[in-house]
Amino acid sequence: MERVAGDGTAAEKKSLPAAEPDTADGQIGRSQWQKETGRIDPERLMFLDESGVMREMPRCYGRRLRGARVREGTPGGHWRTLTILGAIRTSGWAATMMSEATRSKCCVPDFGPVAVVFIDNLSAHKVAGMRASIQAAGAELRYLPPSSPDFNPIKKCWFPVKQRL
Repeated sequence: MERVAGDGTAAEKKSLPAAEPDTADGQIGRSQWQKETGRIDPERLMFLDESGVMREMPRCYGRRLRGARVREGTPGGHWRTLTILGAIRTSGWAATMMSEATRSKCCVPDFGPVAVVFIDNLSAHKVAGMRASIQAAGAELRYLPPSSPDFNPIKKCWFPVKQRL
């Protein structure tokens, strides 16, 4: 039920984005990143990201006649998270990998000698050996500006992947 105030405004669900991109430092960092990235040939760009999926997680919705409840059991036991690692280029998916291992134990694909790999600026992506592994595979590693997942196009690619899983 929508609650409308006397001035015509309505209560809406809040979005809670990170505040960092709106700060002066955040704006400068994002602007610098865009300028630097704009000088790189798009064919060299690769965006790397990981996501997680709980394999035993049941679907939240189902179809049934109106008024009837959809009943489904949930699997027992421990719910395991599956780590999905993916990389995209302008030509589409460049590499994908699924593992129950932690990020530090995941393999790095052969990016090729011309790749500039971008990943989110999260502490979880700065595990020991990550930069060395990517450089050993022939690529240059760069981080996105802090709290700027909107600069990583792979984020929109995860939805259809998770839907199929």
